[in-house]
Amino acid sequence: MNEITKPLSSSEAAITLSVVIPTYGEFEKLAKCLSSLEAELKTATFSWEIIVTDDATPGDFPENLKSQFPKINWLSHSERLGFSGNIERGIQKSVGEILFLLNSDMYLEKGFFGTFLNHFQSKDLFALTPMIKEPNDSNGSLKKLKISFQKAQVQFFNLSDPQSNQPAYIPYANGGGSFFRSQTYHDLGGFDSVFNPYYWEDTDLGYRAWKMGWKIIYDPNIGLKHDHQASIGNEKKQKVQRTKARNQSLFIWRNLTDFSLGTLFFKGILPNLFKSLFKLRFRQLCWQVLNLKYLSTIARFRNHWQSKYKYTDHEVQELLVQSVPHFRDNESSPN
Repeated sequence: MNEITKPLSSSEAAITLSVVIPTYGEFEKLAKCLSSLEAELKTATFSWEIIVTDDATPGDFPENLKSQFPKINWLSHSERLGFSGNIERGIQKSVGEILFLLNSDMYLEKGFFGTFLNHFQSKDLFALTPMIKEPNDSNGSLKKLKISFQKAQVQFFNLSDPQSNQPAYIPYANGGGSFFRSQTYHDLGGFDSVFNPYYWEDTDLGYRAWKMGWKIIYDPNIGLKHDHQASIGNEKKQKVQRTKARNQSLFIWRNLTDFSLGTLFFKGILPNLFKSLFKLRFRQLCWQVLNLKYLSTIARFRNHWQSKYKYTDHEVQELLVQSVPHFRDNESSPN
């Protein structure tokens, strides 16, 4: 369990925005990402920093890339940390009041930073996600989250859906392409390393934020394009599927606190085990059995956070369907 408190000194807090970009190779896409980012920051009226953190790509950042972007803070390390660990390392080096986490395969559209500060005038706003345009016409930002004893599902909307053009409360802000209130990010524990190397860490953080009384907003008036999965690299398909399945289970066990862990075990975990056994899915059964080793850690996590929650799971679901108040028109920095 991550418990991070990182107060900012008065000199550090002078920086408004910290952009953190994790990468693993794919330097051509990274260069395209940085070009779009710096183009949008040229006219910024706020202070900023950019941190690029590499997840142990063989060799180092190409020298021509460093010379092309001299204002970047370049971080590298010798051991693979996975997406979550890599981006967390960059976050720990950041000093801005607001974090902007950006995948290296994302490209900003014009006017991207024009209004994001308006939202953070709201004292209860934790995070903001722009419209993320995926290659398959999917809106990577606008989604609904459904949780049951046995399964957690995220439903995404198409860009052509009329709802994609309306602001909305969303269950979590994407770990790539979203703005976060920095101090709140650290107070909530950040992306928990239990989800390493990737997937569900942003869902876990966002859902915890809602239960603590924070809000997360989708703004369709800010946009970027995403060349999906370059951030993960060329991982084997089986490993990716295994990680997704494990982390989905961990998310349910950690966060569905309207019911006891014992209830989750008998109504969710055991039925899933018997289902895999009955259908002779032995590889999946082995994965599910291995996941049981996390239960003691999850019990401690639930005990730590449950007394701090302001809302129940049922109440969070009711909050997520409410309409978002009209956006503020006048831009100013968050207090």
